[in-house]
Amino acid sequence: MRIVYFEVEGEAMYKRVLVPVDGSEIAERALDEAINLTKGHKVELKIVFIGSDDESSREVIEVAMNRAVNAGLQPESGLLGKFETEEIADVILQEVKEWAADLIVMATHGRRGMAHMILGSVTEGVIRASPVPVLVIRGA
Repeated sequence: MRIVYFEVEGEAMYKRVLVPVDGSEIAERALDEAINLTKGHKVELKIVFIGSDDESSREVIEVAMNRAVNAGLQPESGLLGKFETEEIADVILQEVKEWAADLIVMATHGRRGMAHMILGSVTEGVIRASPVPVLVIRGA
C-alpha cells in the first residue's frame, strides 16, 4: 500500500508537474516518481530535456514519453535548447514560468567534493531560485 500525500480534500495539491530528464538511471527514477504522483489525478505532466536538438536528445525524450504513456498518462514534452552562456538550471526555471508549473520533480546525481565544485549542481541551482516546490530524487 502506498500512502499519497498529494491530495488536499480530494483535490490534487499540484496541477502542473515538470520533470527534467537526461537519460540517466536516476532521472528515470525521478520520472517514475512524477508518474506515480500524477497518475490517477487531474494533473498535467511535462517532460523536458535541455540540450541540442539531435537524435540522442530526441531519443531520451521519446523513451521518457513512452514510459509515461505506458503508465496511462498523456504528458507533454519539450526539447529545450540552451545557449552557451545559459545555465541549465536557468533554462529549467524559465520553462517553469512559461508553462506555469507548480511542482518540479528532478534527480540529483549526488556528486560531492571536487566533482561538485567543478561541475556544480543543476538541482542545487533550481532549488535555490525556484518559485515553486522541488521534489528531489537522490542518486545512490
